[in-house]
Amino acid sequence: MSVTWEKWVDAWKQGTNTNDSSHIEAVITQDFKWNTSDFDRQATLDWVNTTNFRVVGDVVTLYENNEIIVGTHQVNSGDSVDTVMGVAYLREGKVHDYVHQRKVS
Repeated sequence: MSVTWEKWVDAWKQGTNTNDSSHIEAVITQDFKWNTSDFDRQATLDWVNTTNFRVVGDVVTLYENNEIIVGTHQVNSGDSVDTVMGVAYLREGKVHDYVHQRKVS
C-alpha cells in the first residue's frame, strides 16, 4: 500500500520528536530528494536525527492518489508554530520527491 499523507506526516512526527530517522527511512526511496531543503536521502535522515523542529497540530489531507499526496500540518520551530503545505511524489508506494512551503508566523 502506498504512503498516505497521514502516514507521511506521522513518520516525520515520530522521527523529529524522537530524533530517530528510521521512521522516515521506512517511507522514502533510495534516491529520495527533499527539494525545498536541497537535501538528498542521507542529508534528510541526518537532519531528522538532529533537528529541534517538531510536527504538531492537525494533519489535513488535501489530495491523494498512487502518484502524489498533498496536505498540510503544523510545525514548531522553537520560535513559532507555522503551517506547512507539502507535496510528496510517490514511486512504488514510497516518497521519492518532496517539496513544501512553510508559512512563518
